[in-house]
Amino acid sequence: MRAKPLHSSVVPTKTSSLARGQSGALAMGFTAMPVQRKIWTLLDARSKKHPLYPQVVVEVPRRSGKTNAIMALLVGRCREIPGYACAYAAQTGLKSRSRFLDLDRALGTGGLGGWTAYRARGEEAINFDNGSRLHFYPPKTSSFRGDAWDVVVLDEAQEVDPEDAADLLGGILPSFDTRPEAQLIVSGTAGPSRDGLLWEALEKGRDGSWGILEYAAPEGFDPDDETAWLDIHPGPAGVSAKRAQAVLSMRHVQLEGDVWAREYLGIWPDTAVSAAFPVSLWNELGVEIPPARPARYGLAFDCNPEGTAASVVAAWREGSVVWGGVLESRDGIDWVAGYVAALALRDRVPVWADSTPWNNAVAAQIGRDHRQVKTHPTTTLEYARACASLAAAVQGSMFRHSRQPALDDAVAVASKRPITDGGWGWGRRASTGSIAPLVALSVALLAFDELPAQRISKVLSAQVR
Repeated sequence: MRAKPLHSSVVPTKTSSLARGQSGALAMGFTAMPVQRKIWTLLDARSKKHPLYPQVVVEVPRRSGKTNAIMALLVGRCREIPGYACAYAAQTGLKSRSRFLDLDRALGTGGLGGWTAYRARGEEAINFDNGSRLHFYPPKTSSFRGDAWDVVVLDEAQEVDPEDAADLLGGILPSFDTRPEAQLIVSGTAGPSRDGLLWEALEKGRDGSWGILEYAAPEGFDPDDETAWLDIHPGPAGVSAKRAQAVLSMRHVQLEGDVWAREYLGIWPDTAVSAAFPVSLWNELGVEIPPARPARYGLAFDCNPEGTAASVVAAWREGSVVWGGVLESRDGIDWVAGYVAALALRDRVPVWADSTPWNNAVAAQIGRDHRQVKTHPTTTLEYARACASLAAAVQGSMFRHSRQPALDDAVAVASKRPITDGGWGWGRRASTGSIAPLVALSVALLAFDELPAQRISKVLSAQVR
């Protein structure tokens, strides 16, 4: 293997051993490749009894044997340490189950015994005769609460929704409090935008806060330079250098350029996906004097990711035209619950918000202080639908807004982030400034479109009178 890591934490001599990784590989029936041994060296480095790096990030290009290496180390630790508790999560519950089934088959092939598989869907686990256990979960906060873990692995972490990352870590890290030797391992390949769990972990590794092993092309690398591919990619596991070059050449032809660069060279795009519509078009759709807000409208709020500011927005349709605007935008979030609850009670409309930690905290306060107010946190797919609906109205020039600095500024700095199944949403962390007014506007439009039919008929009757 001629590939060299772009970033690699220092592991002093005699602080690490390959023994546990090799024990797991033996149980799984495979022989480790050089890059897999490098992964073990970093993850199993010790300072006395404690991990040298309690938080570690591993980024290796596709098909380099990363997941098998991590899994072998977990198995080896479970075999060697009685009562050891591991949790593994891939990008979805379905993928985590697939990893469990792969390990179940591999251990059966290895034939060393000393373990049993628990196959109940959603509770898959490998239980070892010495009391150790390896559980497989979806990457959800609730998966890790209520247990104490010695190690948690978040694999394919580039697929974790950026807005869910803080909540996920909030559920995991307290589970380490009674386990002084605990370790968090975040791993994956380059993602579609420079944000989210894996990117933030890589940033911490690069500045020395976490342990890191990163195989990736340096900034400015030409992804079409086939002579240097094997300087970056360790090679698909188990094949010769000649065969590795042939495989990479084939994938280079088959995959789109940005996908190829991410998956096989670890190149993250310079920015998130571009904005959904030109700022110039948005500006053209502004009006000096918007119509009065009708009795029927969608109401939504959004807090920025730090909880330092928030916006409340209304949106509605008049025929084929969408209208929307900021009702209030202020620093802090302690004012939001009372403000939106007063509007909701007066106008008898529900309060919507995208489901994020800060928004959920405000919604919980509304539920405690104003029980008559109905709140609705959007699902991920609802959020994607809300963003797409607003973008479609703007792109079709069927949207009108008053020229408000808070909303105009949000549009000017907004970027999209990918959402599962080909969708997208406004990315708070991917954008270059606060986009709370734009997020709230998108959600408010969906809130209007989802008003119950009974509510619509009552409002129309009131308008006729």
